[in-house]
Amino acid sequence: MKKLPDIKSFVFTLIKRSIKNNELLESNLIFFMALIIYTISAILLFNYYQYIIFSDGFYYIYISQEYVIPSFSNAINGYWSPLFSWMLAPFLFFGSTKMYIIYSAKILSLIIGFFTLIGVKFLFSKFISRNLSNISVWVMIPTVLYFAFYLITPDL
Repeated sequence: MKKLPDIKSFVFTLIKRSIKNNELLESNLIFFMALIIYTISAILLFNYYQYIIFSDGFYYIYISQEYVIPSFSNAINGYWSPLFSWMLAPFLFFGSTKMYIIYSAKILSLIIGFFTLIGVKFLFSKFISRNLSNISVWVMIPTVLYFAFYLITPDL
Protein backbone atom coordinates (compact mmCIF):
# COMPACT_ATOMS: atom_id res chain seq x y z
CA MET A 1 0.00 0.00 0.00
CA LYS A 2 1.32 3.40 -1.00
CA LYS A 3 1.81 5.88 1.80
CA LEU A 4 0.40 9.35 1.27
CA PRO A 5 2.83 12.25 1.68
CA ASP A 6 2.91 13.97 5.00
CA ILE A 7 0.86 17.18 5.02
CA LYS A 8 3.61 19.06 6.83
CA SER A 9 6.29 18.17 4.26
CA PHE A 10 3.88 18.93 1.42
CA VAL A 11 3.15 22.41 2.78
CA PHE A 12 6.87 23.11 3.30
CA THR A 13 7.60 22.01 -0.26
CA LEU A 14 4.93 24.37 -1.59
CA ILE A 15 6.32 27.24 0.50
CA LYS A 16 9.86 26.61 -0.76
CA ARG A 17 8.66 26.56 -4.37
CA SER A 18 6.66 29.75 -3.97
CA ILE A 19 9.62 31.52 -2.34
CA LYS A 20 11.90 30.43 -5.17
CA ASN A 21 9.36 31.54 -7.80
CA ASN A 22 8.79 34.82 -5.94
CA GLU A 23 12.54 35.52 -5.93
CA LEU A 24 12.68 34.79 -9.64
CA LEU A 25 9.66 37.01 -10.31
CA GLU A 26 11.16 39.81 -8.21
CA SER A 27 14.51 39.49 -10.00
CA ASN A 28 12.87 39.67 -13.41
CA LEU A 29 10.75 42.63 -12.32
CA ILE A 30 13.89 44.52 -11.25
CA PHE A 31 15.49 43.70 -14.61
CA PHE A 32 12.44 44.89 -16.58
CA MET A 33 12.41 48.08 -14.55
CA ALA A 34 16.03 48.65 -15.58
CA LEU A 35 15.06 48.22 -19.24
CA ILE A 36 12.16 50.65 -18.81
CA ILE A 37 14.44 53.20 -17.13
CA TYR A 38 16.93 52.80 -20.00
CA THR A 39 14.18 53.40 -22.57
CA ILE A 40 12.75 56.42 -20.75
CA SER A 41 16.22 57.90 -20.26
CA ALA A 42 17.01 57.40 -23.95
CA ILE A 43 13.81 59.16 -24.97
CA LEU A 44 14.42 62.07 -22.59
CA LEU A 45 18.08 62.51 -23.56
CA PHE A 46 17.66 62.10 -27.31
CA ASN A 47 17.09 65.80 -28.02
CA TYR A 48 20.25 66.81 -26.16
CA TYR A 49 22.57 64.44 -28.04
CA GLN A 50 20.97 64.27 -31.47
CA TYR A 51 23.67 66.23 -33.30
CA ILE A 52 26.76 64.49 -31.91
CA ILE A 53 28.45 62.40 -34.58
CA PHE A 54 32.09 61.56 -35.24
CA SER A 55 33.97 60.60 -38.38
CA ASP A 56 33.42 56.87 -38.02
CA GLY A 57 29.69 57.52 -37.80
CA PHE A 58 29.79 59.35 -41.12
CA TYR A 59 31.55 56.43 -42.76
CA TYR A 60 29.08 53.87 -41.40
CA ILE A 61 26.25 56.01 -42.74
CA TYR A 62 28.01 56.38 -46.08
CA ILE A 63 28.51 52.62 -46.33
CA SER A 64 24.86 51.95 -45.51
CA GLN A 65 23.82 54.43 -48.21
CA GLU A 66 26.02 52.52 -50.66
CA TYR A 67 24.19 49.32 -49.76
CA VAL A 68 20.84 51.01 -50.36
CA ILE A 69 21.83 52.45 -53.78
CA PRO A 70 23.19 49.48 -54.38
CA SER A 71 26.84 50.08 -55.08
CA PHE A 72 28.52 47.13 -53.43
CA SER A 73 31.95 47.83 -54.88
CA ASN A 74 32.08 51.14 -52.97
CA ALA A 75 30.48 49.72 -49.82
CA ILE A 76 32.91 46.90 -49.16
CA ASN A 77 36.15 47.93 -47.50
CA GLY A 78 38.69 46.52 -45.11
CA TYR A 79 38.40 49.09 -42.34
CA TRP A 80 34.77 49.42 -41.24
CA SER A 81 32.84 46.31 -40.36
CA PRO A 82 29.63 45.92 -42.36
CA LEU A 83 27.16 44.76 -39.67
CA PHE A 84 26.17 48.19 -38.39
CA SER A 85 25.76 49.44 -41.97
CA TRP A 86 23.66 46.42 -42.84
CA MET A 87 21.45 47.05 -39.83
CA LEU A 88 21.13 50.75 -40.72
CA ALA A 89 20.30 50.15 -44.39
CA PRO A 90 16.60 49.17 -43.84
CA PHE A 91 16.04 52.49 -42.03
CA LEU A 92 17.35 54.35 -45.09
CA PHE A 93 14.69 52.91 -47.37
CA PHE A 94 12.11 55.10 -45.61
CA GLY A 95 13.92 58.42 -45.76
CA SER A 96 17.00 60.07 -47.16
CA THR A 97 17.33 63.47 -45.51
CA LYS A 98 20.51 64.05 -43.54
CA MET A 99 18.77 64.51 -40.21
CA TYR A 100 16.63 61.40 -40.74
CA ILE A 101 19.76 59.35 -41.41
CA ILE A 102 21.49 60.64 -38.25
CA TYR A 103 18.33 60.04 -36.19
CA SER A 104 18.12 56.53 -37.61
CA ALA A 105 21.73 55.82 -36.69
CA LYS A 106 21.14 57.09 -33.14
CA ILE A 107 17.96 55.05 -32.77
CA LEU A 108 19.77 51.96 -34.05
CA SER A 109 22.53 52.55 -31.50
CA LEU A 110 19.91 52.82 -28.74
CA ILE A 111 18.26 49.58 -29.90
CA ILE A 112 21.64 47.85 -29.87
CA GLY A 113 22.19 49.26 -26.38
CA PHE A 114 18.85 47.81 -25.24
CA PHE A 115 19.88 44.36 -26.41
CA THR A 116 23.33 44.88 -24.89
CA LEU A 117 21.70 45.25 -21.48
CA ILE A 118 19.74 42.04 -22.06
CA GLY A 119 22.95 40.28 -23.06
CA VAL A 120 24.75 41.58 -19.97
CA LYS A 121 21.94 40.25 -17.78
CA PHE A 122 22.05 36.78 -19.35
CA LEU A 123 25.84 36.63 -19.29
CA PHE A 124 26.18 37.76 -15.70
CA SER A 125 23.34 35.54 -14.49
CA LYS A 126 25.40 32.53 -15.57
CA PHE A 127 28.40 33.53 -13.46
CA ILE A 128 27.14 35.57 -10.51
CA SER A 129 24.01 35.72 -8.36
CA ARG A 130 20.73 37.26 -9.49
CA ASN A 131 21.14 40.30 -7.27
CA LEU A 132 24.62 41.08 -8.58
CA SER A 133 23.52 40.58 -12.18
CA ASN A 134 20.64 43.02 -11.63
CA ILE A 135 22.99 45.52 -10.02
CA SER A 136 25.37 45.17 -12.98
CA VAL A 137 22.55 45.94 -15.41
CA TRP A 138 21.61 49.07 -13.43
CA VAL A 139 25.25 50.17 -13.39
CA MET A 140 25.56 49.57 -17.14
CA ILE A 141 22.64 51.88 -18.04
CA PRO A 142 24.65 55.15 -18.00
CA THR A 143 27.58 53.50 -19.76
CA VAL A 144 25.43 52.08 -22.54
CA LEU A 145 23.61 55.39 -22.93
CA TYR A 146 26.94 57.20 -23.21
CA PHE A 147 28.18 54.91 -25.97
CA ALA A 148 24.83 54.90 -27.77
CA PHE A 149 24.66 58.70 -27.88
CA TYR A 150 28.29 59.65 -28.43
CA LEU A 151 29.46 56.97 -30.84
CA ILE A 152 27.76 55.68 -33.94
CA THR A 153 29.68 52.47 -34.01
CA PRO A 154 29.10 48.74 -33.74
CA ASP A 155 31.66 48.59 -30.92
CA LEU A 156 28.98 49.00 -28.26
